[in-house]
Amino acid sequence: MLVFLKREFLKHLFTYIIFTLAVFRLPATTVENQPATIGFPNAEVLSENTVRIPFDLADHLILLKATINGQYGNLILDTGAKNLVLNKVHFRTSKPHVDVTTGYGVNGVLENIPAHRVLDFAFDTFRLPGHLADIVDLSHIETEKKQKIIGIIGKEVICEFEVYIDFFLRQVTLFKLNPDGDRIDNHFFLDTPADSIPFSLEGHSIVLHTRINNTPLRMVLDTASEINFLDSGIPEKALENFRIIKRIHFKGIANKKTEAFAGKLYGLRLEKDLPVGIMRTILANLDGMSKAFGTSIDGVLGYEFIGMRRFLINYKKKAVIFVKLPYTGKTP
Repeated sequence: MLVFLKREFLKHLFTYIIFTLAVFRLPATTVENQPATIGFPNAEVLSENTVRIPFDLADHLILLKATINGQYGNLILDTGAKNLVLNKVHFRTSKPHVDVTTGYGVNGVLENIPAHRVLDFAFDTFRLPGHLADIVDLSHIETEKKQKIIGIIGKEVICEFEVYIDFFLRQVTLFKLNPDGDRIDNHFFLDTPADSIPFSLEGHSIVLHTRINNTPLRMVLDTASEINFLDSGIPEKALENFRIIKRIHFKGIANKKTEAFAGKLYGLRLEKDLPVGIMRTILANLDGMSKAFGTSIDGVLGYEFIGMRRFLINYKKKAVIFVKLPYTGKTP
């Protein structure tokens, strides 16, 4: 799910407004309009089974350079989103063909979102199947990030691949998998895995099973969340490890402000008792986020968790594999 922050929020700890957007589709009818083709001009096709795409960061959002029917811009990589989303500002259709999609934020609902057929993703010999794309106005993200955003890539686009997100080299690699979930072109993966953490795939969401003070917490891994979240309703034993810095307000897609608390989270541990460092986190009621992610959650692990890491997501094996940093032999 896309959770992005005003620049002032990033520069001055927990000062301004958070914006959230999540979209998922209910059963829909056939789309009749002319399909679109998405291309990635900077992609390096290593083989018919492996492609590497460099990315830029807009503050803490992963941006992939892309084209839609020849129009250049950026696609946000969002493992917390279910579908492909196209920006209504740059991708207009003559009439809405599907209007049963619903969008959820932390504190609001936005309904009747049209969809459009995307015929293909162009990678030369590397192919991705076509998808339905939701049509949503993303102009507020463009204004805040000062980048041309033509859409969002969600789970349905990448779930048949092993996705290697490397913040050290700032590149995303997609590996096609065999029926057992192993890379077909394993020789293109030259790095050293460190730890493998299982996850539950619930709806479209990657749920990591973590603990604080022996209290189990269900945390969603979300590459498009610029900050971590913790639900205010978790047991008090776990809340003892959250240190409040200040009171804040965030703003969701329903244009409604909600009060929350900004602070730092200590003592979170992944499965296999792997410790996680201190992370900036927002404490809030996450009922709206649970609806957006399609499952009950206790929190969200975003850039604060992944921003210094290299890791693979294997949807078939339901595992997140952390990779050692190059040269140092150390894990992040």
